[in-house]
Amino acid sequence: MIISFSNTPFVLACVCGIFILAAHCVQVFGGRDITRFTTPVSALLHVALAVLLFFAGAEFDLLVACILFSVLVYSLVGYISYIKDKKGDDGK
Repeated sequence: MIISFSNTPFVLACVCGIFILAAHCVQVFGGRDITRFTTPVSALLHVALAVLLFFAGAEFDLLVACILFSVLVYSLVGYISYIKDKKGDDGK
């Protein structure tokens, strides 16, 4: 696949990826009510990302790399939240 931003499904896949990363941040730092909404939305965005990448002409390994990057970001944001909460508990 030649990565070109003139490829409309690829551009939409990039926008979908940004929404996925934003949903991960909201899931970790948001309240319980927002998390209940963003978790299924994030799952649906991953499905949409897969469809858009295949329409863009991407191979399966790019999709796997995107999913693994999503897992990495979610884990890092969760770890940052854990560290932040742990520092907040030390001050009490």
